[in-house]
Amino acid sequence: GSGRPAGGAEGTPGPGLGRGSIGRGAVWIAAGRFSERILEFGFGVVLARLLAPADFGLFVTVQIYTGIAGFVAGGGMNPALIQSRHITESDYRVGFSLQLAACTLIFLAFYFTAPRIASWYSQPLYTDLLRVVALNFLIRPFLAIPTTRLQRAMRFGETAAISTGGVVVSSAMAIVMARQGFGVWSLVAGGILSSLLSLIPLYWLTRWRPGIRIDRERIRSLGGYGAREAFNNILEHIRSQLANFLIGQRLGPAVLGLWNKADSLNGIPVQLVGGALYQPLFRGLAAVRDEPGKARYLYLKALTVSAVYTFPFYLGLYWLAEPFIGLVYGAAWIPAAEPLRIFSLAGFLMTVGFQSRAVLAAHNRLDTIRRAQMETIVLLVLVMLAFMDCGLRTLAWGYVGVSLYQAVRLSGGAAKVLNCGPGELLAAFIPAGVLCLVMGLCLWGADRGFREFAGDGSERVYFLGMMGLGGLSYMLGFFWVPLKAIEPEAERWRKFLRRWRFV
Repeated sequence: GSGRPAGGAEGTPGPGLGRGSIGRGAVWIAAGRFSERILEFGFGVVLARLLAPADFGLFVTVQIYTGIAGFVAGGGMNPALIQSRHITESDYRVGFSLQLAACTLIFLAFYFTAPRIASWYSQPLYTDLLRVVALNFLIRPFLAIPTTRLQRAMRFGETAAISTGGVVVSSAMAIVMARQGFGVWSLVAGGILSSLLSLIPLYWLTRWRPGIRIDRERIRSLGGYGAREAFNNILEHIRSQLANFLIGQRLGPAVLGLWNKADSLNGIPVQLVGGALYQPLFRGLAAVRDEPGKARYLYLKALTVSAVYTFPFYLGLYWLAEPFIGLVYGAAWIPAAEPLRIFSLAGFLMTVGFQSRAVLAAHNRLDTIRRAQMETIVLLVLVMLAFMDCGLRTLAWGYVGVSLYQAVRLSGGAAKVLNCGPGELLAAFIPAGVLCLVMGLCLWGADRGFREFAGDGSERVYFLGMMGLGGLSYMLGFFWVPLKAIEPEAERWRKFLRRWRFV
């Protein structure tokens, strides 16, 4: 019961990967992530008005622990199966068997250690929360392998559709429960329901049936790469959640809820665009890692495209953070505006890190990623502990400094692998920089006028006016400023608009 082959005939490499297939993959993922993030944003606004910041803080704390365990559970097997040049049906069964054993042990570990974690936080609710959320680990192996098969076959449209459907189900369930007063349990139940329902389309599309297989030789072969990938993912999760952990333990769930809201909003643009490019870029770089010229082209192109589509969002967040938070989420979330504004500076740097990590992973330079992550973690601990009592603003500036260090380390490693000079890296960001300059000048020139026009107490007029002007100026620059590096991208959009008779 193998269904459609995941990568050509059994035992053969995956499908041919050229620039076109990577581009199509990125488009599918981008479309899926865009709809997913829009839905998450919309549902998140509703939930933020129904729940208190402390409810989100409780849920984020649970995710810190389950997130680390999730990478242990996967063991890096899914990236290993995608990265491998040759794959057989038995390899999928080996991966499933290992993940099933690991996930069962993790569920039992959470079940018995949950009371101790709750006692450490002096919050009895964590006992039940951890035990219920840990149920996801019993479902995880049955989701992971079918998803990996679709990704290896570059069927990104189907995976995007399933993921988007999961967001709708989980968020709708959360809203219904939040309206009934279930608090943090609203966030927990939606995720479990979404995982269960996702099983149906995954198994229908792949026709894959779970099976147990233990093959020591393949475990060593796949596990060598997988273990290093898993370890690096754990380090990345620790880095991303370390601030949440320290703030939640030292300052409480309410402050953590505000910090996490700013951090999660800041991550949306780069996750939407950079994340959409990561999987097809990783798959493509793995296929052409013996051809430095092609690999360098893919990397630099990914940097340019990521920057062009993410930089305007971060410029807008920097300028409009406070009216955005106040109008969308309500007065209770206003303290999150200042860290969001500062975090937007780190967003520019996250674009570099996403694509640089894909290069290093595809070229099996996981040791470089590991060293960068460990150095970043140490630096982040020092910064957070030093400024923990100085307020969210100071903590946010420290976080940006650490992000800068990580971006330099990862991009330097990727440039070394691909033999890219500093000039080539900087040139990749010129188009986005020019367009942001145009947008910034327009916003700066119109700022006073919009404030006077809006009058006292009318933040909505100011926000909508500035947002509309910023978006229009960037779009006009995108289409009419002669930038050779993005001309194909601009022409693609012109064709799309002409097809639908927008122009």
